[in-house]
Amino acid sequence: MDSSRIASIGWSKNVMEVEFHNGAVYQYEDVTLEEYWAFRNAPSLGRALSEFDQRHPYFRVE
Repeated sequence: MDSSRIASIGWSKNVMEVEFHNGAVYQYEDVTLEEYWAFRNAPSLGRALSEFDQRHPYFRVE
């Protein structure tokens, strides 16, 4: 993962989980597999995450 903010990204059952370098973990709901792969392949993960924040419900789990 080549991001200054994001350490890892995972997806299962329409939930995308994002772990940040500071240890915070967020889950984004209602994310299709296609959206997940588009996110992973985005040229800027930070910009892609800002768009996800506006389109998908999310909450902090850690």
